Amino acid sequence: MKKWFLRIFLLLAVIVVGVFFYAKTYLTKDYLVAKLEKSINSRVQVGEFSISLLGKVELKNVIITDRDELAETKVPHDERESLDSGAVVLDTVSFRVSLMDILSKKAVVENITIDGMQLKMALLEDGSSSIEKLFAKPPKEKKNGSGKSFNAKDNDDFVTSIESIDIKNVDLELLVEETQLQIKGSGVYLNVTDINVNPDKLDSVNNAQIQLGGVFDMKSLDRNLDYGHIVATGTTELSIFNDESGDLEPDMKLDLLVGEDSYFTTRIPVISELWKVTDSLAKFGIDKVRLPEKAEIKNNQKITVAYKLGKVTVLEDLSLHVRDWEAKTVAGSWFNTGTGLHHSKLKLYVATKLSGKVMELIDKSKKVTDLLGKIAGKIDDNLSLIEDGKVVLSVETSGLLSKPKVSYMNHLMDPLKNGMDLFLDKKKGDSLKDKIDLLEGLFR
Repeated sequence: MKKWFLRIFLLLAVIVVGVFFYAKTYLTKDYLVAKLEKSINSRVQVGEFSISLLGKVELKNVIITDRDELAETKVPHDERESLDSGAVVLDTVSFRVSLMDILSKKAVVENITIDGMQLKMALLEDGSSSIEKLFAKPPKEKKNGSGKSFNAKDNDDFVTSIESIDIKNVDLELLVEETQLQIKGSGVYLNVTDINVNPDKLDSVNNAQIQLGGVFDMKSLDRNLDYGHIVATGTTELSIFNDESGDLEPDMKLDLLVGEDSYFTTRIPVISELWKVTDSLAKFGIDKVRLPEKAEIKNNQKITVAYKLGKVTVLEDLSLHVRDWEAKTVAGSWFNTGTGLHHSKLKLYVATKLSGKVMELIDKSKKVTDLLGKIAGKIDDNLSLIEDGKVVLSVETSGLLSKPKVSYMNHLMDPLKNGMDLFLDKKKGDSLKDKIDLLEGLFR
């Protein structure tokens, strides 16, 4: 009996080894690159390739770049002149396939791991990116000759089989073309799980979950200025594809946790323009307030935003701190990553000490209730001049982020002028003595 078991075991071992060597001759660089270039509008180069007995496939030094004549005419991979760089460079790509799938000449990939990536891309004015075209269907493979992005309906075998994508150790270089804002990311990771897509039912079956994070440095290239340093981690649930066209079009709500070591520099135009509203404090005898160099993130700030078609919308109030000052971006504010256009409502909370001086001036008035509106000018019913024990200046900004237009929603009017108007207004019915006492108390 033992001999029969031994013979069966040896037979199975021979079969497995035979299948393995067959797989190695079948799954070659030429085969894999040809399959990839038939699916995406790129040229692909693979440095090293290996497959294990357990069906683990590993590719090293993979370069993805613009499609050229060699890819178009299907020149075998090993007969091509090698590439030195590309828009996407992958250090290691690994996935598993079953030997039975290989024998049937249909390798189904369910989980992909990418360790090490160098990614150079630009955000275009229409909200798309420069690398989207690399992952679209090749021109000859397109069913209708339209569309430039990765499409679920054109790649149904892939999007229905993939279960997770794990990308780590990414070095990112991102350029926002319209504003010349450069973002460099290091140690970036992206883990996509719970992918649930049915190309025939994208309106209801079209979602995934993402965990992401990294360190990001921002710089203005046209002004050669540092704009900030952000350390962030986050999660999001999203719909992946447009449910009508099938194009890759993420629609997400993103919850980010920004580390307390993060900061924005106050050289960012929208911050420096916002700070100019503090000039109104001079009417209260307060010297011009010098703008510090950095606006800091405090206490691991949570940021909740929505993203779709290049538009980022703030879903919860977001605060930046400049020493004892606070600039709060109100929920509903938005900006477009491609065009640089934005519209924001902001509140600038004056530092405690300076707020005290302004409020002391107001409190001295016997008519504080009547005068508050006059000192503050015309105030929206929903906007207060004082919040949480601080004077708050509310403004709107719009237009280009690099050249924002700032308008007041509430602001400090000239107290002397408004006080004199009240003093001279005989319809108020107060005695002359009351008015004199009022002015003395207000401007003493």
